[in-house]
Amino acid sequence: PEKGSKKLTFCALGDSGYPRRGKNVATEDQLLVAKLLAKLDPDLVVHVGDVVYQVGQEKGLDPLFFQPYQETLARVPFFCCLGNHDVKTKDGDPELRAFPHPPNEHGNRYFSFDAANVHFVCADSNDVFEIKAPKDFPETPQGKWLKSDLAAATSATWKIAYFHHRLYSCFATRVQERATIRAAFETLLEDAGVDLVICGHDHFYHRSFRMLDGKKDDEGIVHVVTGGGGATLYPGKAVEGTTACYNACYHLTRFVVDGASLEIEALAPRESGEPESIDKTKITSRKMR
Repeated sequence: PEKGSKKLTFCALGDSGYPRRGKNVATEDQLLVAKLLAKLDPDLVVHVGDVVYQVGQEKGLDPLFFQPYQETLARVPFFCCLGNHDVKTKDGDPELRAFPHPPNEHGNRYFSFDAANVHFVCADSNDVFEIKAPKDFPETPQGKWLKSDLAAATSATWKIAYFHHRLYSCFATRVQERATIRAAFETLLEDAGVDLVICGHDHFYHRSFRMLDGKKDDEGIVHVVTGGGGATLYPGKAVEGTTACYNACYHLTRFVVDGASLEIEALAPRESGEPESIDKTKITSRKMR
């Protein structure tokens, strides 16, 4: 969008490049999501990690990323973050070298960019599991950068953060892992005025209510898990007081920004070519209330 614009359409997806059993080719489910993405033709795409299963191997980049999304990649920028599977080969080096990133001094592991009236920050949530106490994350190099970067984005109507591991979900397992991520990120993001956090890791769609300090609160953050990009789906169960919508299906999520309003819509591809809307809601920027 032109500088100064207040309109932006972007899509997010994650947990996508899961090869067919015994073959180094994309699954039909991933290809259906990719076809839908091309049809929607967004201004940009955010990928929330686990781009290449099982281990972020270099030989998977072409068949599991560049080929499935080639129609969209030809005209639309992708901004990818590292998932836990992506870093299993040389700590993510194949993807960090293969994908273009906004210029940064952090080895492409975390960065920020602006589009229309939105300030995006991409974090590397894998870092959290490398420190002894997650509550100390804000004092790590990445944590200090994240605080400084968000504080400097004073002109943005929207501050949107994305990374792989989610703070809120409805997956029965990984409870301690979610607590760890929340301890690292939640207060930092809340204090910085972030309205929306987009993650993956759990292979389904989940949208939370606005959450503040672990509770439903109109002054809190909406958390979207969009992990249905192609990997085997997970079962979930709605959590009272947290889950606004849950659906275990292959999908992507479209976000339409119009000034201080942001529409969130999760779309599941169908073979007919027409998507099925599995969730749709609007939120308003807290800054502009």
